[in-house]
Amino acid sequence: MVHGLLLRAPQGHPDRYESALASVDVIPLSIPVLETVLVNQTELRCIVENGPQKSDVDGVIITSARACEAWGAAVRSLGGSHPNVGKQAYLKPCWFTSFRPTHNIGWHDVPFYVVGTGTAESLSTIATHNRESPHIPHDIRGGVESGTGERLAQFIVQDASRVPTDRQGGGHRYLFLTGDKNRETLPLILSAGGISLDSLMVYETRGSSTFSANLSTSLSSVQQDKALEEWWIVYFAPSVADFVTPVLRNHFDLEMRDEHCRDESLPVNPISRPRARVACIGPTTSAFLRDTLNIRVDVVSPKPTPEALATAIKAFTEGH
Repeated sequence: MVHGLLLRAPQGHPDRYESALASVDVIPLSIPVLETVLVNQTELRCIVENGPQKSDVDGVIITSARACEAWGAAVRSLGGSHPNVGKQAYLKPCWFTSFRPTHNIGWHDVPFYVVGTGTAESLSTIATHNRESPHIPHDIRGGVESGTGERLAQFIVQDASRVPTDRQGGGHRYLFLTGDKNRETLPLILSAGGISLDSLMVYETRGSSTFSANLSTSLSSVQQDKALEEWWIVYFAPSVADFVTPVLRNHFDLEMRDEHCRDESLPVNPISRPRARVACIGPTTSAFLRDTLNIRVDVVSPKPTPEALATAIKAFTEGH
């Protein structure tokens, strides 16, 4: 019996990688290795509470559903009261020194620029479930016109050029809600177009706090005779390898690339742990496992697709 451990969260029903492994007689098991958590929530709540005028921005840029989630969390924490009126006791006052002395404008008065229809729908949902809040967006732009950060940036530059600004020195300024991993394409295009950003990281990706427990539970439900079982472990990115490998070594015997470089902290007796073959999606992940973690890599998928991975594993198995 051959099992395949996919170090990723399953996507869709059925998951394409699980289906591909099953097609070559490998029983798939997917376990999420990452989790996304909201960060800087107090800072974001202050910005939302004060509104675009005191925050000195002309709009908001959101490029992911997670950033929408962060905005929604801030909106819910503030409740339905209007700015500076009847604040709940648990809210801390936030003070910003830069603001333009114009008429009082709220978030419903400024544009929210988003990537793709999915992000637009996520942002619209916030408005649907918080109708009484003064902090919900009414003007959502770019969802249909832009499916990438690059296209959104070009759309924003064109859109902003149609709107005059009374900002000293000219140019528009937008609040940009980001994660911990972002490409520089959008900021560079906006900067070239005379648009400045006030960036705030509102979410970050970490190793899953439940990975070890989930792995133990999942393995106990599928393992019967460990000595007779064969396993494939599939790594998808070097960013998670450092985090998951020490946990995996408690359950599997991962062959060293160079036994002379064995880490003294590793388990010595592999009898109770089934031996696992290692497969990678792409050469970058493979190089990290070999050169940094000293793990022997048996298969490198020639393409980052489920079919290519399954074909490569099947070819290796038939040749050994």
